[in-house]
Amino acid sequence: MLARAADTLFWMARYVERAEQTARVLEVSLRSAMLPHNQTVNEWEIPLSMTGTLDDYYRCHEDLSDGRVLSFMILERQNIASIRTSLYSARENARAARHLLTSELWESLNQSWLTIADMTWPDLTKKGVSEHLEWVRFRSHLFRGALQGSMLRSEGFHFARLGIAMERADNTARLLRARWDSLASDQNSRFGPDYYRATVLLEALSAFKAYREVYSARLELHKIADLLLLRPDMPRSLAYSVREIENTVTDLDPGSPVLREVRALRHRLDTVQVADLTRVGLTWFLDDMSTQLSALSTSLQRQFMMAQ
Repeated sequence: MLARAADTLFWMARYVERAEQTARVLEVSLRSAMLPHNQTVNEWEIPLSMTGTLDDYYRCHEDLSDGRVLSFMILERQNIASIRTSLYSARENARAARHLLTSELWESLNQSWLTIADMTWPDLTKKGVSEHLEWVRFRSHLFRGALQGSMLRSEGFHFARLGIAMERADNTARLLRARWDSLASDQNSRFGPDYYRATVLLEALSAFKAYREVYSARLELHKIADLLLLRPDMPRSLAYSVREIENTVTDLDPGSPVLREVRALRHRLDTVQVADLTRVGLTWFLDDMSTQLSALSTSLQRQFMMAQ
């Protein structure tokens, strides 16, 4: 496959996953903002800091408010991290590779874009913000279903898989990093705000039921970290996503030099223990993971997506 086509399919899928992850991040802030006030964190600063758009936001607005941040992160055309921009970018990449896509996959993306293209803030609030965020997640599920159910298992399919896995790994690390200090501020609280913040985080990552099935116990920080970082059977965990990256690169090129980099990252996640993470500092570990994932993404693009 031509490097340009590989790059287009990789970013098409990555942008769809990014839109879904942004919806999940905003859902956490929306629900957490309703909990008893936490003086140490501004809920509406977190999604902006996570996406690197805090300065861009303040160039448009003087202060933080739920409505302004939600509008900025969902609909703002000039925000490179908004859901609208992500769906636009996904659709444009799909359009460039239209001849490589099934009609089901193209229609899922095109319809998502057409729905949000001219949406205004009054339109969104009339429907309901939470309902709209749920719609974004549903459209991402539909995209993955069309990808899995209709695409030939050729290189194009694998590059789309790779985009999804890379974006999911990066966002899981970023979201847990952004939330960890708040969760850890009172880890002995069973019925206080931190318990509910932990519940909101797990539910936003579709992980609450999995937590109950695996641990059958009260919510504990080290078990949350274990589930979201180290368990290879949890679909949104860092370990699962890295394994998916490894499997996909192997399918693309079993002799790829990038596999050494991927396997080193996977081995690190396979062998580290939660106790080790709490000893060295989980936030340091998550920052380091984000750095390694960024380097890995660059290596993948250099090998597969740049003309030699």
